[in-house]
Amino acid sequence: MSVPSVAVDLTRQIFGDLSQHTAVLVGSGEMGETVARHLCQAGVRLIVVGRNAERVHAIATTLHGEPRGLSELDRTLVEADVVVTTTSAPGYIVTAEQVHRRRKARKGRSLFFIDLAVPRDVDPAVGELDSVFLYNIDDLSNVVAESFQSRRREAERAEAIVVEETASYERWAEAEQVTPTIVALRERLRSVLEAEVHRSLGGKLRHLGSSDRDALLVMVEAALNKMLHPATVRLRRLATDPDSRGDLEQAITALNDLFALPSGGESASGDPDPGDEGGYAAGEEPPLEELRSEPNAKAGVLRDRVRQVR
Repeated sequence: MSVPSVAVDLTRQIFGDLSQHTAVLVGSGEMGETVARHLCQAGVRLIVVGRNAERVHAIATTLHGEPRGLSELDRTLVEADVVVTTTSAPGYIVTAEQVHRRRKARKGRSLFFIDLAVPRDVDPAVGELDSVFLYNIDDLSNVVAESFQSRRREAERAEAIVVEETASYERWAEAEQVTPTIVALRERLRSVLEAEVHRSLGGKLRHLGSSDRDALLVMVEAALNKMLHPATVRLRRLATDPDSRGDLEQAITALNDLFALPSGGESASGDPDPGDEGGYAAGEEPPLEELRSEPNAKAGVLRDRVRQVR
């Protein structure tokens, strides 16, 4: 963001499409020429006004504008939509009275003065006239500074978002450390429950109908979730607390030891013991018709696993 770019942005805010507007460059200062170049790129018609005819012609040729002498400034103000001044004159070259006299000829059209000179080229009273806008170099510099501050605030907000999202991801990644243990514990308990359900449905509970079997499976899965919930919450909380790393390691070690959780790629299993009620030893498979009394029983996660056991 620079003074020339701000000047052009303000011009667009006032006039919108600049392709049907006329800009006047008064003087040959470098910044004024830069503003005029940007305005030409936006499509304005350019008139270059100044005392030094050679310099005026050179700028007009470079920017494809029309050269005029400073004596033609009054009539040029009638044509102008935006006037960029950048002379080294000791006093005002544009006065409020001068602009006021041209209002009738301008038929109420807006006029924007961009005064880049130090000392000022345009009388500050010009900015008090109706439909006339005046920005000097200090005004434009303030806009640049405000824009910079705004962008810095936005950058700080963006940085805060990045920091928060990074911290959130790190918390998630830390919590995921315990996922293998939670999965292994769930598989261990599920395998035991599945084995017991398998034996019961093939033995004393073989008389259950489809709806009762579904209810039993739902109950077992719900019980499993409730049993595991406190342990899952506790493990994830320990994983996200940097001060609890030791407690987390102890908890994982204890679970591995107490439940004989598998390591590596092993899978949990809970083979039923032979001799339990139901009459099926480990490895024996009850017939399908004994486990399902109706052909259209609803499938569920646990029931799928029971079928795999069969």
